[in-house]
Amino acid sequence: MLALLWWPLAAVAAVAAVAAVAAGTGVVAWRRAHTAALSLAEIAEAVVDLRATDFATALGIVTPHNRVTPGIGHEITERLRKGA
Repeated sequence: MLALLWWPLAAVAAVAAVAAVAAGTGVVAWRRAHTAALSLAEIAEAVVDLRATDFATALGIVTPHNRVTPGIGHEITERLRKGA
């Protein structure tokens, strides 16, 4: 007889357990996506740092002493910005 009175509580507990697992999975997925996005940003920045002079030359921008200064960086940005 007691099992008949408590079965709704067992159902609620099962739903709560599934929700907790789903929330935990969502947090893990968000953290992994965030880490992957940060890694991609670091790789993209490294590529630009390594090839900035080649990139400026390809755009026709003169780089004195084969260095990209902040001013040259701004010029590259202005040329590549959408709507410019």
